[in-house]
Amino acid sequence: MKKTFLLICLAAGLLSCTKEMTPQEEAPAGVPMTFEISVAGTKAAKTDWENGDEVYVFLSGIDNKYLKLSYDIATQTWEVSECGGSFTSTDFETMFENTLTAVYNPRICDIVIEDDYFAILDEKMKPIFNYYLAQTRVPFTVDGTTVEASITLEKPENFVQFHIADIEDAVNNYTLASPQVRPVALKGVRPDGTLLTEIQQAGARLSGFADEDGAIFAGRLVNPDATAYAFSLSYKDPTPANDKIYTLERNSKLTAGKRYNFPVPGEGKWTTTLASDLYVEMGPENKWAKCNLDAAAPHLSGAYYAWGELQPKSRYADGNYLFDPAGSNPKYYDGEATLEKIDDAAYAALGGRFRMPTNWEFMRLLDPSNCSWTWETDYNGTGVSGWLVTSIQRGYSDNKIFFPAAGYQKDNTRIDYNSFGGYWTSTVLDSGKADCLTFTQGTKTMNGGINRAYGLVIRPIYDPFL
Repeated sequence: MKKTFLLICLAAGLLSCTKEMTPQEEAPAGVPMTFEISVAGTKAAKTDWENGDEVYVFLSGIDNKYLKLSYDIATQTWEVSECGGSFTSTDFETMFENTLTAVYNPRICDIVIEDDYFAILDEKMKPIFNYYLAQTRVPFTVDGTTVEASITLEKPENFVQFHIADIEDAVNNYTLASPQVRPVALKGVRPDGTLLTEIQQAGARLSGFADEDGAIFAGRLVNPDATAYAFSLSYKDPTPANDKIYTLERNSKLTAGKRYNFPVPGEGKWTTTLASDLYVEMGPENKWAKCNLDAAAPHLSGAYYAWGELQPKSRYADGNYLFDPAGSNPKYYDGEATLEKIDDAAYAALGGRFRMPTNWEFMRLLDPSNCSWTWETDYNGTGVSGWLVTSIQRGYSDNKIFFPAAGYQKDNTRIDYNSFGGYWTSTVLDSGKADCLTFTQGTKTMNGGINRAYGLVIRPIYDPFL
């Protein structure tokens, strides 16, 4: 059932609540305005608004003021604040069109006035990658000093929600990911009412927000017609040794705009894995995954990734590389020192405290005072060649990990399999390269970089400080 609320407020003396990044000019003289705005629609998948829900209203052409509507469940009314200064009749004299834009975010957020838009940010001043409702370019009328409009908030295209039961008290310790879902944030609103969104790669991890009986995660479906989905829910325990990874598969279509209920983590169809079962301690604070990313056993190559991409693909070349400097997304070519977590394939797949290693962490393995390296031509009878690395540090001696000579992918061809190994690091280098461990039977080194568009394998590392 839809609910409609009538909002009436006088501009005089209302609270200013903008976090301003630039000084604001004094509001122009004029007659204070009265706003009569009806808000109709559902909140996400629910029919009821909750206490403290906020709707923000931006009037076209006014770039330094907006309305904040806060819901009071006791009175079932909305309290209205004018932010950035009081609206007066002068504000409406030069408007190029009488329209407004309204947005709702399930988390309490801050509005920051940037140079050319209203930024919508969380408590850490970052975009909020979760569900939102919006309606743009809503006509309003001005009759003397009264502004009147009706708003019907709409769900974003191809968004879907996932409700996970019984984790509301620890929601900040959980992230959810699916290769078939993209995180999207409502980044802001321009003065003309245009919505600005920020979109991450498919498979990047989703953060949730608590509700009364669990938590909601939301994102945009990559392919609304898909019928097979894989989900990874990671949990960072206050004691890292208890970190867990839950996985679940769904073999049926998801419908955009709907909310899907998952069971309590560890119950139902979730498969539970302790993070500590996935790594080997090669020394103090030096915990390496037993297998390559997406590999089921130490001798298997796992999947190949272009540097910074979260999904394997059939062809690896400059022309289809996500961060091609000549394309529309030239990220990591302007002084960045390391890969961001949102573009880390190991973190996307495993979450929690797993990530891609830095070049320095590979150097710790190569240090002969820490580990010994032995070339294997037929590791454990599998026919796979590579380096067996054994810790020689006190308390960790005889702990081992194997790096298969997985070769690399260029275009649609795997090259030098079983004779060459290339493993990405998260360390950025100049000239379109990233640092990596490379080896043959006779050599092993940090080689100064490989073209980021090529497909290399990844050996995750567990970082207790992540």
